[in-house]
This record gives sequence, structure tokens and C-alpha cells, in this order.
Amino acid sequence: TMQGGGLATAASAAAELMRTQVIPEVDACRMAKLYTAVNTYAGTNDNVKAIAKPTAANVVAKLIDACDNVSDVTGIDEGLTVYVNGALRSIIDTSSEIQLCKDINNSSPNITRMNRSINGHNLVFVPSKRMTTSVTLNDGYTNAFSDTTTTPPTVDPTKYGFTEGSTDIWFAVVAPGVANGVTAINTLGIIPAEQSEQFDGDILKYRIYHDLIVPKQKCAAAYIAIKTSG
Repeated sequence: TMQGGGLATAASAAAELMRTQVIPEVDACRMAKLYTAVNTYAGTNDNVKAIAKPTAANVVAKLIDACDNVSDVTGIDEGLTVYVNGALRSIIDTSSEIQLCKDINNSSPNITRMNRSINGHNLVFVPSKRMTTSVTLNDGYTNAFSDTTTTPPTVDPTKYGFTEGSTDIWFAVVAPGVANGVTAINTLGIIPAEQSEQFDGDILKYRIYHDLIVPKQKCAAAYIAIKTSG
């Protein structure tokens, strides 16, 4: 909701909602669907590996092996996308497999370690909460809709959002055309405070429809490393 007094605009409220609520949930849903599709239709479990958390001594080698796996299937030597669990960012930055070189053309005294590609493949760091194999979507009500319930569902702001599964994804390598995101956003709507019966303030209405299309025949062109259960 937006409280009266002009302290927040609809645009800023929508942008904050997108950053803190919408994008994390969309990312988690899409990563879980990618995992489910690849694990189901890749043909063998060679495309999904349960591994221990990579270390500074082997993280680069594991990423290269995963990329080589997909390149061998697709024939694509460059341009794969590697989604990396944010928990591995510092491990990659401090990896003993990476040789640090000073950029003599850069006069800045700051030390910069920006690893955004590996062998021509793009690295995309994703917050760890979104790198999950399954999600539970909460509908925002105190109890579910049912034909037999005697208590009608009521809105509960504490029951929105999503709950991620227990199995983390360390990284996922995908070739172009494997993971195809589709998004449609409704027009932003505002119910003025004088017309609202739920809150003493303006209500911002925002709805997004999204999906991830993963063609069955493309699943072999992906590789996912997940956390071991032990």
C-alpha cells in the first residue's frame, strides 16, 4: 500500500516491489522449472550432477568441465550462459586457478576482481536463495479456498512470497534456446484511499504473468550441478 501524504509515488513503489519481491520469485520459479525439465528429459542423469561445494582449488575446473559437457553436445564453443550460485562468488574471485594481472592502463588504485566470463561463456551470479530445485508459492491468504471450508480465506500479508526447496543449485550451464522466459505485466492500477475498504491509504495493484519454456528436445543442451544430500 501507499500511505497518503505523497511520500511515495506509484512508480517508485512498483520499482521497489519488483526489486524485492517479484524478481526474486520469478528467478526462483524459473530455476526450479529448468532443473525439473533437465532432470526429467535430458535422457540420462549425466546432465545433473550432485557435487560437494566447489572450492577455490577446483571451482574453475568444474565450471570449465560443465561448459565442455554442453559444448560437446551442442557444438557451441562460445556464448553459453552459466548461472552461478552467489555463494560461490568469493570462491571464484579468490580461486588459486586464476592468475591475477595488473592492468597498467587503469590508474585506479582499487583492486578489482570481476569474473564475468570463462572461455567465452557468460557468468551470471544469482543470489543463493533463488538457485533452488523447487519452490512453494504462497497465495497470501490465511487458509486455502475450498468448497467445504466454513471460514472464508482472508488476506494475510505475512503469507505472500515463496519458499525455496532444500536442495541448492551450485551452477547451471545452458545453451541458447534452452531456457526461454516469457513475461506479461498488467497495467499498473491504483485504488485511491477514499475508495479503499482494506487500508487507510492508496492501494497499488500490480500483476505479472510469467513462465519458462524449456523444449524437451533441448534439455540435453544444459548441465546442472546441485548440492550433495550428505
